Amino acid sequence: MGITIITCSGVSNTGKLTTQAGLTPMNRCPGKIDKCIEAGRPGALKKNPQDKFDTILALDGYGDCCGNKKIKSLGINPDLQIIATDHGIKKTRDGRTII
Repeated sequence: MGITIITCSGVSNTGKLTTQAGLTPMNRCPGKIDKCIEAGRPGALKKNPQDKFDTILALDGYGDCCGNKKIKSLGINPDLQIIATDHGIKKTRDGRTII
């Protein structure tokens, strides 16, 4: 089963955190996650014939859900969605991450 993680674009502190969180399982558990793609790279989201995209996780920073919106605009629906601010992460203006 191929798991693809789509993260926020990384502009805010929460967006940057989702990218870090998406890359962590790729590094710690090789072979479990096929790809981790930032939503700000729409070309990388276009499905190639060899792409599995069996399970898609949208990992969004906050309620704007930019990762989810980007993939839905390409006709791809995520199987799962996690929003960082729903789990205690605070969005800040100065780039600090507060848990």
